[in-house]
Amino acid sequence: MGKKKLQIKITRLDEREIDFDLINSEFPFANAIRRILLAEVPTMAIEKIHLYRNTTELPDFALCQRLGLIPIKADASEFEMKNSSEDEATDRNTIRLSLDVQCPINNNGENLHVYSDSIKWQPIGDQTTRFESEPIRPVDMDILLMKLAPSQQIDAQMECHKGIGKDHAKYCPVAACFYRFVTEFHFDHDKQLEHGELEILKTFFPPGYLDFNDIDKTNGFPCIINNRFNRSDFTMQSWDNHQCLRKKIQFETKTNTLAFTIESIGAIDPSELVIQSIDILKSKCTKFLKHIERNK
Repeated sequence: MGKKKLQIKITRLDEREIDFDLINSEFPFANAIRRILLAEVPTMAIEKIHLYRNTTELPDFALCQRLGLIPIKADASEFEMKNSSEDEATDRNTIRLSLDVQCPINNNGENLHVYSDSIKWQPIGDQTTRFESEPIRPVDMDILLMKLAPSQQIDAQMECHKGIGKDHAKYCPVAACFYRFVTEFHFDHDKQLEHGELEILKTFFPPGYLDFNDIDKTNGFPCIINNRFNRSDFTMQSWDNHQCLRKKIQFETKTNTLAFTIESIGAIDPSELVIQSIDILKSKCTKFLKHIERNK
């Protein structure tokens, strides 16, 4: 990291995604955060399925795999890891869910669409009290699980356990997690922008980058709203035929800043994911330093 202090600047935050800048960070640190997010932040996921009846067209193993991948909204910090599959299921290491649906025989010949809201939580022990403020449920209630033809039925009991992405992908709390250098663009105000070039800029820059209603009268450049260059937003093809215009726009890659994007599956808030990943990294460093001290 050098002598400069690491800084984190949040640029966007919503229910499922967070964008932030790692300032004065190096790739190893950013990559450590990414790998921890993918493999070591614990969540709850369906591990065991007792399938009592499945008269659908989907084989038992395929149905169980589909159910196992449904993200579960539950605070994993409230649960303990099961050391083995033979450990007794308790309210401290297990969540029980049920799925019992059947398409009526006289359903006018139409299939019944079964969504994840049909999965019901079965509290055990004191879980009703512990999770009174936020009952355990699937993250999204509109995930299509199955289409049942008339008279077809699914009856299943499920157990959720605590795990990490290193053990199975169903425990991974993120859908996307990546970082890249920040690149910014600026206009060369020593040069003049022609009217025709202004029209070309309108085709190149997507909405949200430039204000074409606010034009600098001295050189013809529009006002910049967002100067962060995201290559995926732009049509780079237009540069090939307009090299004169290209010379009037300057690009600068900030080698001391990494833009980080995290997309949560919804089991854990994106800001909490960042905090947990850093806490895990800190505990690893502490453990490593203690090991060094013992072996001096």
